[in-house]
Amino acid sequence: KLVCHYKGRTDISMRGRSFNFLAMAVLGISALRSANDNTSIKTIIVPENGYISINPPLTRRRIGSHSTRTTHPNFLQRLEELLRRTGFDVKFVNPYQFKTKGEMLAEC
Repeated sequence: KLVCHYKGRTDISMRGRSFNFLAMAVLGISALRSANDNTSIKTIIVPENGYISINPPLTRRRIGSHSTRTTHPNFLQRLEELLRRTGFDVKFVNPYQFKTKGEMLAEC
């Protein structure tokens, strides 16, 4: 449970969860590069099915900031560009972006 330091409010939405995972992956890849003196390590695999990546709103209440799209292809591309401009050259790859959850499970 995250505590917001503004008037004791808490955020239980978990909207930032995927962003935190991506940030940790970037941190991890940065550490691998430093430890191995190898800047060619760039790929971060984001294993999310296509429907969830696009994340269409399931109800009217899930529109705008109430719904997360942090694995949406457009978001990942823009995040790559932001990271590149700040010195972190990474490539997010979602091998399942055109598959359903059922198709992903069938490949296991």
